[in-house]
Amino acid sequence: MQNPPGMKISLSGLKWVHVGIPVGILLLNFLYKIIFLGARDIGIDEPFTLFYSQMPWQEIFHMLPGENNPPLHFLLMHIWISLVGIEPFQVRLLSLFFGAFASLLIYFIGTRNFSRIIGLSAALLFTFSNFNTFLAQEARVYSLFTLLTLMSVYLFLNLLKEFKTKTFVYLIVINILLIYSHFFAFWVILVECMFVILFPDTRKQLFKATLVMIGLLVVAFLPYLITFISRFLASSGGTWLEPPTISSLYNLLWKFCNQPVPTVMVILLLAIASGKYVFYRTKGLSMANKPTQFLVLWFLLPTILTYFISFLLPVFYEKYLVFIAPAIYLLVCKSVEFLSSQRMIRYGLLLLLISSFIITSTPKPYYSNSVSSLANDIKELRNSQAPIVISPGYFDKTFIYHFNLPWFKDYQHFNETLQINYMIPVYDPTTNIGEDLREFRQVFLIEAGSQYLDPSASVLQKLNQQFDSVEMIEYDDVVKLYIFRKVDF
Repeated sequence: MQNPPGMKISLSGLKWVHVGIPVGILLLNFLYKIIFLGARDIGIDEPFTLFYSQMPWQEIFHMLPGENNPPLHFLLMHIWISLVGIEPFQVRLLSLFFGAFASLLIYFIGTRNFSRIIGLSAALLFTFSNFNTFLAQEARVYSLFTLLTLMSVYLFLNLLKEFKTKTFVYLIVINILLIYSHFFAFWVILVECMFVILFPDTRKQLFKATLVMIGLLVVAFLPYLITFISRFLASSGGTWLEPPTISSLYNLLWKFCNQPVPTVMVILLLAIASGKYVFYRTKGLSMANKPTQFLVLWFLLPTILTYFISFLLPVFYEKYLVFIAPAIYLLVCKSVEFLSSQRMIRYGLLLLLISSFIITSTPKPYYSNSVSSLANDIKELRNSQAPIVISPGYFDKTFIYHFNLPWFKDYQHFNETLQINYMIPVYDPTTNIGEDLREFRQVFLIEAGSQYLDPSASVLQKLNQQFDSVEMIEYDDVVKLYIFRKVDF
């Protein structure tokens, strides 16, 4: 017996949807974010990651006791650099892969637990989030951290539907990788454990399995436990971050939502949906399903706890909390579905929300070529072997990457090369920098956020006292170049 013609079209269309939408999301992320992948300077913490990732395995592990991130991303970058090299476009491709597949996981989480339109809408919000685009174009751990978080959430929500040993084993493996990617991964583990504890039916279903998972995670993390404790104690004296204010909560959402207009839209939709839910609950008319409850816990628990902890130990920072961004996108799309039973109103609100993200998005967020411009200017202006003072000292790797890439690659002789070529990283501003350089007729001072190391600008003052004139070139809010000269009479 033949199927009716309409049935064939329906099945064919359904197959296209199952394959076409995920492939489209993946391609959209690659194409949108690859255009300017190598355009921005290698900067911020990227040079540090690249410098140590190019080293042999044993030297990477030797470096880790003084590093604030676990080793997984360094090891992956080591393999990647050995395959593709250390130039900006090539090294950032790995993060782009992670970011693209993260968008795919958001779609699958939304589709499997809510509806296809929620999965697609949330994936598009993630795709056109400037901050997540930036992380997909940065050779750092955060894109990987987001992807592993989404993999963990996807598997955990699958376990809520049906416990399967294979899924449980996968969850343990992913969570081990997760805690070796970033220390804030423990928030993800906490959310999953708290969800099991808070709900009686889930507790009955997964409590024993959760205890097994915790035990295996502890055993897996034991080799790194001493390093973790030492880094925590080192940070307990304070971090470079300031304690948060009430506006920090809004600014976090702003960072994930591009501009004030989409940010306010997200806040209003979440607030109205929450109000409607509370009203319905008081009337005994509505109960959120488990995936929705999990999204709420995933969003609120790490945000609130990190916020209050940061009054003692400031760690409330958008990069550290980027793993909650997918929860926000999924939750706001679910809120739209909850607000109205009319399909056209739902689709209209989702289209308006997605459009606000697209209009305020850019494929090259936080674009800067300040360091390459700085390096080129010094090459042009420098007389012979005029000293270059670098403050703070840890900016040396960023500068050398752009000034002379072969020197950067020669990590074994890096410090020796700096010394031979009269480049002076400043780690202690109380040293007599000016006295040591008085014999030179020209000296360059690079300042790149030196206010944290040298709030009184003592290095600048000492050099000012030793030279007759100074010229300042400002490249952005952070990077400045001072050129000191002695006048011939």
